[in-house]
Amino acid sequence: MDLPSQRPILLDGATGTNLMQAGAPKGACLEYWAMKHPQVIQELLQAYVAAGSQIVHAPTFGANRVRLAEHGFQDMMEEINVALVRTAKEAVGDRALVAGDIGPVAKPCAPFGELTFWDLIGIYAEQALALRDGGADLLICETMMSLEELRAAILGARQAKLPILASMTVGEDGQTPFGSDPLACMISVQDLGIAAFGLNCSYGPREMVPHLDRLAPYAKVPLLAKPNAGLPISTDPLQYGLSPQDFGREMVSLLEVGAGLLGGCCGTTPEYIAEMADAVKGFQAPKQSKAFSPEDLIAANDKQIFFLPEEVELSEPIPCSLDMADDLLRWEESGCGALCIQLDTFDDVELFGLNSHMIHDLPVCFSSHRAGLLENALIRYQGKALLDSRSEVDREVLLALCEHYGALLI
Repeated sequence: MDLPSQRPILLDGATGTNLMQAGAPKGACLEYWAMKHPQVIQELLQAYVAAGSQIVHAPTFGANRVRLAEHGFQDMMEEINVALVRTAKEAVGDRALVAGDIGPVAKPCAPFGELTFWDLIGIYAEQALALRDGGADLLICETMMSLEELRAAILGARQAKLPILASMTVGEDGQTPFGSDPLACMISVQDLGIAAFGLNCSYGPREMVPHLDRLAPYAKVPLLAKPNAGLPISTDPLQYGLSPQDFGREMVSLLEVGAGLLGGCCGTTPEYIAEMADAVKGFQAPKQSKAFSPEDLIAANDKQIFFLPEEVELSEPIPCSLDMADDLLRWEESGCGALCIQLDTFDDVELFGLNSHMIHDLPVCFSSHRAGLLENALIRYQGKALLDSRSEVDREVLLALCEHYGALLI
């Protein structure tokens, strides 16, 4: 299934704030409530389609096993996801595509939390497969708060073999709530096979413009923008600062800096989407200049990107151990161009993963005699990594790993 070819593609608006306006109790599990009130969902999505939405979201944002467990519904994960997608499909028929909505687990992984990164991938994968079984046309991993969370969601969602849109939320400082840099995140994931990358939630269209503008010169995939209806001005009742007319006018500025998919987040209603659709009608997107050429080598961690020279000076191979942090810091201060991490066992992958947060200012290159170790390291590393061409692995295998996980062979 391909996304619509004509740009901009119009998404829908908010789900959660509209469910609360429709009577969902405060503190309730919105996904369970929506499943028990299918007519509310159908009327909302039908109104979005009438307003111009080409893609609507099934109300499954918090329907992963961890979030559902907060309400005691973890054993209903599959049932809830399947039911909500089917409700959405019945509502819009063939007039719009239905995206299965995958929201954040919002829990850090080891060594800062109880979940492992592999746990997180599995949590997202099981939700993605349930959304697929319900009939979703595509998946959107949205409001992601860290690169770790975003990568886990994408890697898990890929198992459903559906197009994936990826979106993060950032504050006024341009960083995600867990401190990831959105440009570094985009560089890290845009070669993982996603169909679009962007920003959602946080604030209104005007405030989102500089953050999206920073991404545009480096984007290989279409950019997505789904801001709020401004900032909240009242919590009881819940009200946001922008009128539908103001929201529609301000959305044009996001098109001007390169957005190809547009929608609304918290506080937006079908009226907001109708105003947006009217405002962007007939818009001709300007050509975007790129900050890189196809020949450029760009690596990343979750905080920054690295433009690499043709010849990268690697550190000596660094063995993995529980206390390898000192070696990582010593080599980071040595003046080399990248840290070469030597992998001899699967335990090495985990040991490196537990220490990788100590690396700040250099890209990471993996070296091993086993393809399986390199693959596990590419999954586990939170960034865009390098593979050492001197590894005792067939070059064609190395190239295939790079293509599948968005890595660079040096």
